[in-house]
Amino acid sequence: MDKYEKVFSEHFPNPTADQSLLTYWLNEEGHKGRGMKSCWANYVFRFEQLALYQKPHVYHKTADIAALEDIARTSIKLERLLSGDALTLAAKSRLNARIHYGHYADDMPCDDPEALREHLFEAGIADGSDPRGDGGLRDYMDETGIPLHESIVGFLKQASALENAVSLTKRDIKVSLSAVRSPIRLNLDAIQCVEAARIIWNECHEKSAPEKALNPASPFGKFLSALFVVYEINASPKSAFGTWAKRSVLQKS
Repeated sequence: MDKYEKVFSEHFPNPTADQSLLTYWLNEEGHKGRGMKSCWANYVFRFEQLALYQKPHVYHKTADIAALEDIARTSIKLERLLSGDALTLAAKSRLNARIHYGHYADDMPCDDPEALREHLFEAGIADGSDPRGDGGLRDYMDETGIPLHESIVGFLKQASALENAVSLTKRDIKVSLSAVRSPIRLNLDAIQCVEAARIIWNECHEKSAPEKALNPASPFGKFLSALFVVYEINASPKSAFGTWAKRSVLQKS
């Protein structure tokens, strides 16, 4: 039994002594066939899935909104540059050639449409035969050039939809209860540990974990403190619980 399993063995009922709980664990995907000897490992696995691989949903209000505004400005500018008169016809033609053909355009007569068509036909691109045998240009066009061109065309068609999505996301953040001035001030690992501890505690105990305040001397309080120690979470369990409780009240209101 390792140090993680030991925490659960000291604060949780033994699944082997509770048939309903044992059935629950053994039916869980990923635990089938592991048997009773690994019951404490099952607790650890469940907790870590909740605590280590999930994070609280928090917006950084100022930074997220600033980044979204940058996206909107970039979208508007890119749309104007690609579809307007910012580029000369010669530059547009050359850019289009580079988009479609990449470095293969080095030896192509890209400024002469008729000569370019003849060049592509001779290279086997027009009919797909590619008599050179290396398939390099054809592969580039199929894998990069054509998808890139289609992506640009799609962007230009949907640019206004992107700008609208950005605007709506900014509005969502401004009114969200999960938006904070600085997530750096929040110990997200500690908050998620509280959330995960409450979930697994409530799954396995008749008496639910507290919702408003933490008594460090209570069974759940001792369990949470032990988790903070063994997982080396640099925070006060009581303070972390208080922060979790405040966020929980806000999200429910």
